[in-house]
Amino acid sequence: MSFLAWYPFALSHGLNPLLNTYVNLPQGSNMMWNASFPLLAVAMWPVTAIFGVVVSYNVALLLALALDGWCTFLWLRRHVQHMTAAWLGGLLMILGPYAATEAAAHILLLLFFPVPLMIIAIETMIQNPQRSSLRWGAVIGLLAARRCSSVRRS
Repeated sequence: MSFLAWYPFALSHGLNPLLNTYVNLPQGSNMMWNASFPLLAVAMWPVTAIFGVVVSYNVALLLALALDGWCTFLWLRRHVQHMTAAWLGGLLMILGPYAATEAAAHILLLLFFPVPLMIIAIETMIQNPQRSSLRWGAVIGLLAARRCSSVRRS
């Protein structure tokens, strides 16, 4: 939750958001070496400012689950005949063991909604090679950059 609070605080006070000098004095802590999520923190800034960091974290968690389920539904809908099967697949994705365990404390690992969108883009590019491959390549690259920015290596 401290990462949700740090980025809005740093940006609103004119501080470097990538260097937190409030911890690990006097050198500070490089926020890019940690599993921080600056895009999510900036997106949740209004909720954090109005309701606080705890509510902001809970809203972000619910939005992550909803986005994961919805994007999985969109991907599965392309491959099944009945919408109910795709709906159950999306529901199983967010109620399965992976989402249940990661929802407890690891919101970064729960934000996997770009993965089904990347699969949709790749499938579309393979099915229609005459369409603009550059456009689909840019979409896949942006989704991959979004996904890779939220996963840190140990």
